[in-house]
Amino acid sequence: MTRTTTTAIPTVIMTPNTINYVCILSIQTFFKLKISVNRFYIIGMFEVLLTPNFFFKSPFFI
Repeated sequence: MTRTTTTAIPTVIMTPNTINYVCILSIQTFFKLKISVNRFYIIGMFEVLLTPNFFFKSPFFI
């Protein structure tokens, strides 16, 4: 997987519009998967907004 990513990165960087589109797509699919699979993700997001030490309670580290 490391070889494919290193070879695919320079071709994507050539066009910044596509890399932005891919980032937005991956973020949207990630949130959709997390919300559909894990129902407690929404509760975790509220915890992130409420607690000051959100780095330890953020759903990204679960």
